[in-house]
Amino acid sequence: MRTKLVALVLVVLLGLAAGASDLEIVASTSWVGAIAGAAGAKDVTVLAPIELRHPPEYDYKPEDIVRVLKADYVLWAGYEPFIKKMIEAAPEIEGKLVQVRTTNTPEYLVSETRKLAGLFGTQEKQEQWEKLFLSEMEDFKERAERANVAEWKVVVSVHQNEFITWLGFKPFKVIGTTQLTPLDVVEILEAEPDMIIDNFNSVDGRLLSDNSAYIILFNFPTKEYPEILDVIRENIRRLGI
Repeated sequence: MRTKLVALVLVVLLGLAAGASDLEIVASTSWVGAIAGAAGAKDVTVLAPIELRHPPEYDYKPEDIVRVLKADYVLWAGYEPFIKKMIEAAPEIEGKLVQVRTTNTPEYLVSETRKLAGLFGTQEKQEQWEKLFLSEMEDFKERAERANVAEWKVVVSVHQNEFITWLGFKPFKVIGTTQLTPLDVVEILEAEPDMIIDNFNSVDGRLLSDNSAYIILFNFPTKEYPEILDVIRENIRRLGI
């Protein structure tokens, strides 16, 4: 009897492990897909091509509907119009949706990856990623403190503001909530900022791009920087800290 019970438990455990790895997971964009990967997901299908400058503006194709209908989970950030259009075309998609907050700070990335790992059954992989991630983020924060970034006079895109603020910067102006006006440009240039931090995926400060203090960070992973930590490492390099 005991032997049969042990065998049954092994069958169940093997089935659960197989189920976790066999999940069909579809992500709206490379950012959402990279967060799923950090949570331990394998072979995530990303709908919006990674080459797009602004992936949420992707216009879905009929074959994307097929992929989504076959998926166990469809991950999105909540601001992708093409996902909303897909739901209109196939309402049953809504039952597969899992919303993922896309913010590149430890608080949210740890929370979101833990949440997804709970769904996928990949907690061990997520824990390994989290340990490395938090170690590197602590190092980045220490480097920012040593560089005394709180004293830098900084302008930042709203789409990079949370990350920049987490590092310890104290921006005197946040751009991107509305279109920059000539008066805004004059105000910024007269302040002689140490750094103008724009966002590649929205280019909120294009009118300031000729300034020597202008740099561009990005949020969505690319072919060159496919994982969350790749993106953050490159942004830290561009900040020069």
